Formats: sequence, structure tokens, C-alpha cells
Amino acid sequence: MSHPSVRVFVVVLTLVVSLALAPSLSAQGGRASISGVVTDSSGAVIPEAAVSAVNTNTGFTVSVNTNGIGAYALPLLPVGTYDVSVKKEGFKTELRSGITLTADQAATINITIAVGSVNEQVRVIADAEMINTQNAALGQVIQERSIAELPLNGRNPASLVLLTPGMIDVLQTGGGVHQGYTTFPTEEGASANGGRQGSTLYVLDGAINMDNYHLLAAPFPNADATQEFRVLGNNFEAQYGFAPGAVVSIVTKSGTNTLHGNAFEFLRNGVLNARDFFQPVRDELKRNQFGASLGGPIKRDKIFFFSNYQGTRERRRVGGSTAFVPSDAMLQGDFSAYVNAGVTILDPDTGKAAPNGYISPTRFSPAALKIAESLPRTTDPLGKTTVSGFSNMQDYNEFTVKGDVYLSANHRISGRTFFNDFTQPEQTLNLLNSDRSWLARWQNHSGNYTWTVSPTLLNNFVISYSRLNSNSISGLRDKGGNRICYSQLIEVADPPNSPCTIEALWVGGSFGFGQNFNGLNRSTWGVSDSITKTKGRHLIVGGVDVLRQYWDLATDWLALPIISFDGGVTGHELSDFLVGRVASYTQGGGEYQRLHATQIGVYVQDQIRVAQNLTMSAGVRWEPFLAPVPSSGRIPVFSPGEQSTRYPNAPVGVVYPGDPGVPDAGVPSGYDYFNPRLGLAWRPGFMKNTSIRAAFGMFTAPIDYSSWNHTADSSPFSTTYDLSAYDPSIKSIKLDHPWANYKPTGGKSPFPPFPDPGSSPPSDTPFTLPMYFQAGFNRNFRLARELSWNFSIERQFGENWLVRAAYVASEAYHLINGIERNPGFFSAEGARLLYPQFTSVLEMASWATSNYQSGQFTVEKRFSKGFQFQSNYTYSKSLDSASIGTLAFTGSVADPFNMRNNRGWSAFNFPHVFVNNFVWELPKLNRLNPFARGVIGGWQLSGIWRMQSGAPVGIRPGYGNNRSLFQTGGDRADYVPGEAISVQQGSKNDWLHEFFSTSAFQPNAPGTLGNTPRYLFHGPRTNSWDLGISKNLMARDRHKLQFRWEMFNAFNTPSFSTPVNTVTSAQFGEILSTGTVPPRVMQGALKLSF
Repeated sequence: MSHPSVRVFVVVLTLVVSLALAPSLSAQGGRASISGVVTDSSGAVIPEAAVSAVNTNTGFTVSVNTNGIGAYALPLLPVGTYDVSVKKEGFKTELRSGITLTADQAATINITIAVGSVNEQVRVIADAEMINTQNAALGQVIQERSIAELPLNGRNPASLVLLTPGMIDVLQTGGGVHQGYTTFPTEEGASANGGRQGSTLYVLDGAINMDNYHLLAAPFPNADATQEFRVLGNNFEAQYGFAPGAVVSIVTKSGTNTLHGNAFEFLRNGVLNARDFFQPVRDELKRNQFGASLGGPIKRDKIFFFSNYQGTRERRRVGGSTAFVPSDAMLQGDFSAYVNAGVTILDPDTGKAAPNGYISPTRFSPAALKIAESLPRTTDPLGKTTVSGFSNMQDYNEFTVKGDVYLSANHRISGRTFFNDFTQPEQTLNLLNSDRSWLARWQNHSGNYTWTVSPTLLNNFVISYSRLNSNSISGLRDKGGNRICYSQLIEVADPPNSPCTIEALWVGGSFGFGQNFNGLNRSTWGVSDSITKTKGRHLIVGGVDVLRQYWDLATDWLALPIISFDGGVTGHELSDFLVGRVASYTQGGGEYQRLHATQIGVYVQDQIRVAQNLTMSAGVRWEPFLAPVPSSGRIPVFSPGEQSTRYPNAPVGVVYPGDPGVPDAGVPSGYDYFNPRLGLAWRPGFMKNTSIRAAFGMFTAPIDYSSWNHTADSSPFSTTYDLSAYDPSIKSIKLDHPWANYKPTGGKSPFPPFPDPGSSPPSDTPFTLPMYFQAGFNRNFRLARELSWNFSIERQFGENWLVRAAYVASEAYHLINGIERNPGFFSAEGARLLYPQFTSVLEMASWATSNYQSGQFTVEKRFSKGFQFQSNYTYSKSLDSASIGTLAFTGSVADPFNMRNNRGWSAFNFPHVFVNNFVWELPKLNRLNPFARGVIGGWQLSGIWRMQSGAPVGIRPGYGNNRSLFQTGGDRADYVPGEAISVQQGSKNDWLHEFFSTSAFQPNAPGTLGNTPRYLFHGPRTNSWDLGISKNLMARDRHKLQFRWEMFNAFNTPSFSTPVNTVTSAQFGEILSTGTVPPRVMQGALKLSF
């Protein structure tokens, strides 16, 4: 093994050489290119012809001569509309007007010139070809007209990525972070072609705009500040990296030679909205989005500015949900309703059936009764209640300012700054209806310098900085309006300086609540440089991208206990809760982590014009894994049989940075991540409007920084204890006295004292055994590698129609998965642990795999004659052995000895997805009189139509019958032999009450994990239309007043969540709430543009 200093030297040397020799994220900067071949009328190539492109909005001009084979290339062009001209002595000047270049577009413009005088001009108004003949990357562009005119819920352009083929909203899947856990409310994420969360990279004006904590898209400027964006959806070239699935490149607007701008306001009111299918009243939403934009010249053709502001004020009653709480009868000890529903209620002490399901209230937990006082009351026999929504207030203020300076034809500079501030005050109705106070600011700044060294050599430099500050405090209060804490109810202590709250209390699938304090401070510096060289048949791009990231987390997570009930004592979680019999109890010293990390990408890419109708692109990208380094070495490493020298009192089997052979990061870095890319684009001579393309590439998948959260929660930094009622040494955990049966601490809580945040404990720190190993990385951990390939045929019909059919596939290895390294084995006495000096040992391994196969079909019409549309259909199958790659929220693998047991449909397996968007300018009726023309002419219709399969559903038994202490995957139900499985049968009312044949499943046998697969069938499909109707009034030649009316889920088609999937639940098989598409919401808007 090479010495670490040698590795550092190699990395530094590579960076220096790469920067010096031309080696960029700057290639992801939303720029475009034009290339083509100049020929005469006989087809002969014309060398040394002068080709010029002029941006009609800014006057920016770039020129180049064709080479010896008549080819030319104009790279790194700002997006916009161009006129392209060709001049050659002895030939007429050819001028192509109205060519629109979009973000990261590789436009092909082949030009034929006619014999004549150079002073004669032939002008053709025609856009660039729609087919791609330059590379094999699959993608789609969403242009300014679509961004401005399509109905966007929330006016967030980043959501438009879901209009492209192969894309799924990852936050609405079982493999994504739920929206309530994002670190900024408007964050987005897309699963690209079966990829995990983080498979899509988002770039804003050449600067990465990601929240790397969860690998989600950070906030983006609103629609009126966005020029356009392009989605590169598969097998992008080597200049793109840091994500395996897709790159979304968003470009903000710039100033032009004409002063332009707008002022707008969008209004919503709950009286116009439809009622939630499961709610008695409609939402009381009130939202105002208002703002203005202004852009123009400071010095004509030289200096331009653009600025934008949008404010959002939202007041709404958050939609309630269905929960099951102790009913009035249950509070009197009567659980007969569950007995009548087929549940056997057991005596908590004897384990025998309670007569008529009766448990005397004198045996109830005082703490449980106190909590129940602040829950909603219900007389429903099963405790069913529709949880009333609470009034939620959210304010956003976002600012965008951009400047462009054209120093000369060879030097241009641009800079942009973007802020988004968010404020949410605390709101509380009851314990199930409350919201935290939350203050957050996201900022992203970037600068770009492009230097045309010569007509065939360009350099592009990008520098960027982004930062997130986020702080939130619990809003939980009791029925009297006072803050409620566990320390008021049970024998626990609150950590110092921590707001009073309940961290988390989960009562099976019946109800749950919890909030905690969070303080996050993260920042990223980015520097990129690239050089583009045109030489003969080659267009060569080389570059380097460097990201330096800092992360600081302070939270009382785990310093307050997490308590759950599962029905394992009395047969139902509600009765377990009332008698105070806890299934699991977890508490630690708080979560404090600080780390820094560096990401590097070095690449070279060569686009070779093999023949006039054949282009090959070949490149390689190197992305070494430089593992993030936690401060004070706050990360344990599980190493069976090894004794720590840094902390000699630690149990055998855990070591730390500072111990021999343990890197500072606690996880090994890797330097062998070389990713080759190869693509072919062929225009058959017998079908000149057709492009046939194929590509293969390797990609490295990133890791989210939330994976380092819990590494700081283990001894000696922040000792965490995980108590399980299934542990034979404990046997029983009582809510009021949770530590009473825990022998390692003498039956008493070990807190206080609480650890000093961020401290480095002394080497003689004592350890309590058995130790709870909260999280660490496997010593053989590697980043995931993805192999991706595609084959596509696309054809342009006429000037404005495109049809594409593509086969897209990928295979991934070394995907991250959570694993339990200390499972127990079932026996008559209970579970026996492999390593008795530990309780749970949760580890991040890289053992999972995935496979994705799809057919993707596109029909597109470019805007002409007042109409445009894009239609995409994806038919796919996504398989994996784990869909979640972090321990920050949950693990992933049920059986640590058999990964194949987890293999099956992934959480991103949505077999059918169809999406269409359109903008239609209705006839202007110019022949009518002015009054009639003004009333019935000038209307516009726009919309988004999406249909897709339902989310995958698996069946769970209800509680851990395997009794093995497996922590990361959960048990699965067993099949009932001879019972057929039917799904979504009968009328809507039938399948809402029983979506699948519940009689086909039963709890898993003791000591087993269950024989059903991880996912078995799909939930209800979705079908929604978002429509916009607008009327444009021309006040003057350059002034337009637009009235808009937008309807989201216009036909109010109900969307349903997946059914209750827990066998022991009385609601097993029922659908109790709406799904990902809310009921119809309408809004009106006025926009004045000039």
C-alpha cells in the first residue's frame, strides 16, 4: 500500500498539471455550441470560409474559419437567439437568422453556399436542427416560453425536470427523504433512470446548486428569473460529473440591449380549492406571490444587468390526516372493538387473553395518560380520528442579481448572486398538529470568465460559493399551551440549553409525533477551469472541477429519547401505549458533528468528426473519493477482534481515527475511480433527417453527508443507548421508568452528565457495556459505480417535429446500504448476539446492486403557428437490493447474511410514466373589429398532463417476530398458503376499504424474516392535469398585460396513498389518505411585461 503522503502528492500534482494544461464544471455552465460543415451546391466542402455568429439581443459576436474539411465549431456561446453568416470569396453570403440556442445544446447547422458575389446575401430564417448529431447524450430542453407559460405549482422551475423521460420525484418514493425532513422547504429531487436520491445533479449558471446533506436540489430562482434549462438524462460526456443519472443545467436571465422587465402577482384563496377526499372541509390556503424583474444595458453591447425579486406569503390550514388514538372507551380500559376486529388483546403481565379485551385503567401508565390528554379525543370504537389541520404561516423572500460584461470580442465576464430567505413561526393545535419555528437562508453566488485565446482555443473559468444556515425549534405544546417535555412525564433529564420538547414517540401505525432542535451551517466553494480546443476533425475539452465543502451540525437529536410501541406485549400498539410497555427506547448525548471534504473531477473529452455524417465522442473522467474528515475523529470503526489504543477502555471490536491503520476520516479514500465515456452519432446518408446514436459510460455515485450524522453518536463522543424489549437481559421497558431494568447503568439513567459539544474525550474515558454502535463505515467501503448505456433513433419531420425512441439501461455495483453487523439469533431464551459486548452495530456498507431497463419515447413539436408540445412515455423496470443509502433516517437490509433476500423491485419502480406539456396560442382573430378581437382573441391555453403507476407496496407483519434484533430492514409478512392475491378489485369504494386481498397474508413465523418480497404490488396510479388559461392585452407595442388563471389537478381527480400494509393493523388493506397529488388548487395572476 502506498504511503498517504505519496497519494496527496499525486492528487496535488494532478490538479496543478490539469489546471496548467487546460483541464470543469464550467462545461456545465449552461453554455451552448454551434458546429457544422460548409459545402457548395455540389456537396464539396469549403475550407477557410468565415463563419460568424451574432447574438441578436446583446450584439455579442464570435467568428471562426472552417478547417480543411469544411468543418467549424463555435463553443461556449451564451444562450439566446443568433444570426449565423458564412462568407467566402466567390460565393454569396449565406445568413441563417432566428437560431435559438438553449442551455448545453450542441446545435448542428450545416450550410450550403451558392456561387456568386460575396456582396450578395441569401437570408434564410430557420432554427437549428432538432435532431442531435453531435453526441449520444439523451436529454431535453425546457425553453423560456415553457417556463414562463406552463402552470408551475409554487413557481419552482426545478420541478420541470419531471417533464422529461425517465424521471421520478424521489421525495415521493420509499427511497427518498420525506419533504418534511429537507433542510430547506423548496428542495427538489429526481430519480433519474432508476437512480437513487442524488442521481441527479443540479447546476445554476455553471455552479453546483445542491444541498449535499441529502443530495437534493437547493432552491432555484423563480420562473421570471429563469431563462431555460436542459436535462441531460443519460450518458452525458466526461465534462459532466458528480452524479450518475442526469444533469439539470439551469440558466438565469441576462440583460440585453433593450430595457425589459415585468411586475407580477399570483393569488390563491382556499375558497376556490377543492376539498381533500378524506377531509370534511376544504383547505383554507391563502398565498400571495409577487415580485418584479428589470434588465437592460448599462453600456450598449458591453455591460448588462438583470435583477429579480419574488416574495411569497402563505397562510394555510395544513391538511389533516387519519390517526388512531385511544378512544374514550379505551381510556376506560375497554379494547373490545379491537377484539371484534380480530385482534387478541393480551394481559400485559400474564400474556393471556384479556377477558372481552378489558385492561383495568389502574394499570395504565401515568405518563401515557398525561400524553393522551393532549391528543385529539374520539368516540370511534377503533380510535379513528381525522386530525384537524393547523394554521401554518410561511414567508419567502428571494433576490437574484446578474451582470454581464463583454470586455472585448475575446474576453467576457458574468456574475450572479441569489438569496432565498425562509421564515416559519411556531404553530400548535395539539400534539398531532403542530409545527416548529424555522429560520433558513440559502445563498448561491457564481462568477464566470471566458477567454477566447484564438479562434480555435477557449478557456473558461468558474468560481462559486453557496451556503445554507438553518435553525429550527420545536413547537410541541400540551392542551394548556405549555411546552411539553419528556422530563415532565418520565424519569429522564433534558440536556442543557435544549428547548423543552418530545423528540419522538411512535405508537405503531396508529399515531406518532415529535420535534427537536436543529442547527445547520453548511458551505461550499467551487473552482473550475476548462480549455476547449478545435483542431482538424477534433473538438477537445479538458478540465478540472474542485469543490471544498464545510459542514457544521448541532442538534439535540437523541439527547431526548426516541420511544416506540409495537403491540408486542398486549397485541396492539394502543393498548401497549396505555399500559406503558415500550418496544424500543433510544437515548444519547446529542448529535454534534463538524467535517470538511473535497471533491475533485478531472477529465478530457474528444469529439471526433469521423466523417461528415458520423461523430464519435470519447473521454474519461477521474473522480477520486477523498473521504470527509470529522473533527476530533468523531467516528467509530467496527473491527472485530481489534482493541483501540486511542481509547483503551473501549470494547474489543471498535477502533477510532488515531488507532493504527485507521484513516482520519474513519473510512478509506479511493483513487481508482476512472470513468470512461464513449458515444456515436450517425446521420445515415439515405435518411438525412435521422440520427442514430449509441453510448456507453461509467459513472461514480456520490454519498450524502447526512451519512456522517450518526457517526458522532457513539461512545465516547456522545454515548447512545438502545434498549429493546426483545433483549432477554431487559425483557420489559416501562414508559414511566424506562431505565429500571437496564443493568449496565444500575437501573438508572446515565444522563446527566451530557457530553460537551464538539469535545475530544480523553483517552481514559470509561465505556458502558454493552456499547451501542450507532453508525460507522465498513472498512472496505467503496463508492458506487454505475454502468450506463443507451441506443436511440430520432427523426425530424418538417422544420418543427421530432420523434425519438430510445433504449436506456444501467447496472450499478457497490451501492450504499445499511447493515446490522451484530444480529441476534432466535432461541427459546430470546436473541443471542454475535458480539455480546455490543448491542446494535449499524454500518454503512457498499454491498447493494441495481439494474434498470427502459424504453423511452418522445414526440415533440417546436413552437410554430402558435403551438408547441412535448410528450414523453417511459416503460421501465427497476430492481435493486437496497433503495436507501443512508443511516440518517433508516437502514435498508433485513438479512445481513443474505443480500439476495432483499433483491427485487426498487422503491423507484414505476413501470409506466406518461407526461405531456403544451402551450397553445389560440387564434388572434385579427379580421374582427377591435372590440371583438380584444374580447375573444388573444387567449392562450397551457398545461401539464401526467399519468404514472402507483408506488411499490410491501407487506409488514406489525412487529418483530424474528426476534433477532435486526435493526435495518424490518420483518416481512408470510403468505397464507392457497390464498390468491388480487389487487384493486371492484368499485372505488371496494378497493379503498380493501385494496388487496388481506386474507392472503399473515404475520411471519417466529424466528423468520417472512417469505414475501420487499415490494409485492403497486398502489393506486395517479392521473393529473395542470391547466393554465391566459389573456394577453397589448397596451402599447412593448407593453403586455397578461391575466392568468391556473388550476392544479384541474379535474380534481383523487390521488390516493398506498394502503395500510401492516397485517396486525385493524385497518390492514385500507387507504386512509390522499397521495402525491393534492385536490384541485386554483390561482389567478396579473403580469405586466415590457
